[in-house]
Amino acid sequence: MSGVGESFQKMTRLKQQGATHATKPMDSQTETEHPLPAPGWDRLPGLGPSICERRSQREYGGAMSQEDLSLIIAASYGKVSGQRRAVPSAGGLYPFDLHVLVNHVQGMEPGIYIYRADTHSLALRSAGPWGEELARAALGQRMCRDASVVLALVCVFGRTTRRYGERGYRYVYLDAGHVVQNTYLVATGLQLGCCGIAAFYDDETNRLFAVDGTERAVTYMAAVGRCL
Repeated sequence: MSGVGESFQKMTRLKQQGATHATKPMDSQTETEHPLPAPGWDRLPGLGPSICERRSQREYGGAMSQEDLSLIIAASYGKVSGQRRAVPSAGGLYPFDLHVLVNHVQGMEPGIYIYRADTHSLALRSAGPWGEELARAALGQRMCRDASVVLALVCVFGRTTRRYGERGYRYVYLDAGHVVQNTYLVATGLQLGCCGIAAFYDDETNRLFAVDGTERAVTYMAAVGRCL
């Protein structure tokens, strides 16, 4: 039985005009293996260990420094040169507003902040200890309450779909993956833990971050903090 996911995949296909046949797939019996040299992780003295040691961490305790938070945000969605950001995005459109739910950061009031990339600053949107409520919205995942911060990617779909139409809905999810992978690698390099979060009740989570769920919606989240 066809479901919503399958329908989405079909409805966002790109079709070549005038195409009458598909390219014949490779016969698996013709495959030959070509051995590769050892990866040589030592050639990436900074990045190599983060790639090898990266894993999803779900048990947190303690506060993060503002310096660590600044670097994580900058590497995840900040600007590194002019208007160029640290991650790729389809068409260079960058559809996300980055929200940061602060639970335990030294010298910062708990609450929900929005990231301003132009000034590399966080603007407080809603003061309060919101971690427990986010944990309930995220199917009871306690890391939303225990982590130092939770980064929430709020997608403004029109930024991408105005150029790419329905296909743009595929692109924004790919973009989200780019952002959170950077979050993982930088957190690992700082000896912090990270865990991507896609399991959450949409309506409750969108209400918490004050977005409508249609034109703007929470697409992906990442918990970051000190591991127990």
